[in-house]
Amino acid sequence: MKVIKIILITILMSTTTSAQKFIPIENDSKIKFAIKNFGLTVDGTFSGLTGTLTVNNESIEKSEIALSVNAASVNTENKARDKHLKNEDYFDVATHPLISFKSTKITKTTGLHKFVVVGNLTIKGITKPTEVVATITTKEGVKLIKGTFEVSRKTFKIGDRSMVLSDSVKLNVSISCKEVQP
Repeated sequence: MKVIKIILITILMSTTTSAQKFIPIENDSKIKFAIKNFGLTVDGTFSGLTGTLTVNNESIEKSEIALSVNAASVNTENKARDKHLKNEDYFDVATHPLISFKSTKITKTTGLHKFVVVGNLTIKGITKPTEVVATITTKEGVKLIKGTFEVSRKTFKIGDRSMVLSDSVKLNVSISCKEVQP
């Protein structure tokens, strides 16, 4: 009986130590975007990042990323434009307060610490598959995820009637995560 208890404890400990849970560090994480408006690049950011990164140390493919950002935090350094972006023609923050991403597949690719993260991006209640090429590194216990990707604003019905905005929005993410102790 004692041997069975030891085996069970060993199994439980090995399964709990093979996966680590991390949460974003708000002040060290950045979600940036850029879009052409009348041919000029407009840069902006989002804040209020929440979520989890669950890292399976034995198999990266079993790891998961689930993140959300406050849509009302959109900031282009122009208060009038930011107010306009929050209305129903753009982000419709009253109805859809969060922009979220949930990974469905993470695979190692060529290059040091490089991964392809495939997942579902949800904006304005519309969910579309999205692929992010990212680096995931660890320094002093902090996981750092850096990645870039592009989305079509029209796919998410953002500014549908605008004739002066480019369709392509470039996103650059830099997310620092600290481990959550069980």
